[in-house]
Parts: sequence; C-alpha cells; structure tokens
Amino acid sequence: MIKMIRTSVVVTTLLTGVHAEFSFGDMFKDMKEAATSMTKDTVTIMNDSIENTSKASKKEEQVNAKASEKKKNTFSKDNVKSSESSKSLASL
Repeated sequence: MIKMIRTSVVVTTLLTGVHAEFSFGDMFKDMKEAATSMTKDTVTIMNDSIENTSKASKKEEQVNAKASEKKKNTFSKDNVKSSESSKSLASL
C-alpha cells in the first residue's frame, strides 16, 4: 500500500513537471535581462548622483565665497571706523 502511494506520488510529480513547460533556458535568459536592467539603472542612478553632488558642491562654493567676501567687507568697514575714531581721538 505504501509503495503504491509513493509510486503514484512520484508519477504525479513527474507528469506535473513535464506539463508545467518549465524551461531553465528561459529562466536564465530572464535572469540575465533582469541583471542587465538593474546594471543600467544603477549606472543611471550613479551618474545622476555624481551630477547632483557636483552641482551642490559648486553652489556651496559660491555661497562660501559670498560669505567670505561679505565678512571681508564687514572687517574692512570696522577697520576704517576704528582708524577714524583713533584719528579723531588723536586730534583731541
């Protein structure tokens, strides 16, 4: 009885496998297409990231340059004011 059940399970499994029309070749082709697609997507994402990073870096450099220039101008004005006040005190 047990042998008969095992035999019927094996036969059913074999027939189901043949009937499913499963092909390893198709599976490998699909996997290759998926990997190629992911690689292209990754390259696109990396290029976009590099481009955005360089834009952000340039913008930060411009902001820092403006801040530095503003700081220099403020420092120069303060120096002029202090030198004028010391001249006026010296003239007294």
